[in-house]
Amino acid sequence: PPDNWGYSATFDAQGNAYGGGIVLGNGYPTTPGAAQVIFGGGINTGEGSGFDISIIKLDPRGTTRMYSTYLGGSSNEQPHSLVVDNQGNLIVAGRTLSTNYPVWGTLQRVGSRGQWDIVLTKLNPTGTGFVGSVIVGGTRDDGVN
Repeated sequence: PPDNWGYSATFDAQGNAYGGGIVLGNGYPTTPGAAQVIFGGGINTGEGSGFDISIIKLDPRGTTRMYSTYLGGSSNEQPHSLVVDNQGNLIVAGRTLSTNYPVWGTLQRVGSRGQWDIVLTKLNPTGTGFVGSVIVGGTRDDGVN
């Protein structure tokens, strides 16, 4: 399996835990039917292979994986914050270098593209699809803190 690095975590009203990080390469254990089951790619930054966002949802005891998925395009992505709404949808705030990061819904891009751009992606409660996903950016680097 590839290297993984954790960046953010949260929980929902039922006590399920969510983790967001990066995965460096193929082999992350996605669940069948997950929003993205294939590593998008990434560019070598001098620290090894490229990287995509990795998301996992665990039951309240942390013993059962509810879902796990990649999020990413053909370049690098990182998550910065995770929030769960009242309907159980997971909102991922992060950044991307990809021109083909998965977008979904009516609003898909805000602003022009620079290098790193902000992404906001909302996954449904089962992690099988997007409720919405948008890229926000200017002509330079953008990020989320």
